[in-house]
Amino acid sequence: MTQSRRKRAFFVINSLEGGGAERVFATLIERLSDQLSADIELVLLDRLPEIYKIPVEIQRHQLDCRQGYVASVTQLVALVQRERPDLLFSFLTRSNCVAVVAGLLTGAPVVLSERVHTSSHLGQGAAINKLIVRLLYPLAKHIVATSHGVARDLRENYGVSASKISVIYNPIQRDSIMTRAMEPAPIVLPPTTWLAIGRLTPNKNFAMLIDAFAQSDVEGDLVILGEGPERQALLRLAAVRGIGDRVHLPGYVDNPYACLKRAYAYVSASNAEGFPNALVEALVVGIPVAVTDCDSGPSEILRGDLAPKITRATEAEHGILVPMRDSAAMAEAMRKLADSASRAHYAERASRRAEDFDFARTLDEYATLLNTVLSGETSRR
Repeated sequence: MTQSRRKRAFFVINSLEGGGAERVFATLIERLSDQLSADIELVLLDRLPEIYKIPVEIQRHQLDCRQGYVASVTQLVALVQRERPDLLFSFLTRSNCVAVVAGLLTGAPVVLSERVHTSSHLGQGAAINKLIVRLLYPLAKHIVATSHGVARDLRENYGVSASKISVIYNPIQRDSIMTRAMEPAPIVLPPTTWLAIGRLTPNKNFAMLIDAFAQSDVEGDLVILGEGPERQALLRLAAVRGIGDRVHLPGYVDNPYACLKRAYAYVSASNAEGFPNALVEALVVGIPVAVTDCDSGPSEILRGDLAPKITRATEAEHGILVPMRDSAAMAEAMRKLADSASRAHYAERASRRAEDFDFARTLDEYATLLNTVLSGETSRR
């Protein structure tokens, strides 16, 4: 009797160049390998430097799409037609869209992971990209949303049926984070460090954070970990605001947790998130936080719900929420956290909230979903 072949699951992403989504993707590949009823194989659309490492035993397929949609579609379709995987599981908008096309042309079921609040992430001037998402996302077998805010946006603005969406928070390895947090910091930090983390891109709005820091008159320095195209503009802004010597952009660091553990507070001025990893990691190490109430994630994490947007700096249960693009409100939040009693209160609340993000449960939810699709228990579209 012929033995049936082992199923194959292609995990597809633009690259492993860096970023929270790429880190989660790498974690899932490593930790789901023993839980799936299929062999995981890595598919990278672009040839770019790799920050996150994948286990050497994972077979990889390196494409060279050069960040282009047309090349991504043609090369991924050719790969899937040749290799005939049993599942495509993709991260990030371009990868998601081209995976759906490849699945439609080959019959492979496609599961998407939406990492961002799509409407906010694509912005006002991305009508074509929004149309592509609206046409393709509903055709996927299933979509994992990283927060309830992301799920609601997909339902209300992109026509995705609620039955096709599962909300699964990012896997947060609390024990590993705390272990690494106790290591020596990879860079020298000022005695009082207001820490921010993220790619230096417009959506992260570090310009507003620098303005708020200048307005706040709090002691200490602002340190922003990350790299990106806005580096020089942010340095110029800090100089113009008279705080050039107090704003530091050390770039990407391998161990941000050791920096978080030694920080005075964590701050974020982002205009859009899916599930902000750095915010939860700050809660894990037990430091107080002040973040913008952007779509989506921060309100769910700090208030536990999708309450209406705030209009002023608001002391939520687990941290301070600030209206988006409001530097005066962020400055007020910083002044609140400069108070020792307030900082102690929110440090205690941070550690308590972090216990709600269970790594094993998240992995089980991903494994159950993907194994269900692999088994064919859900009807193919």
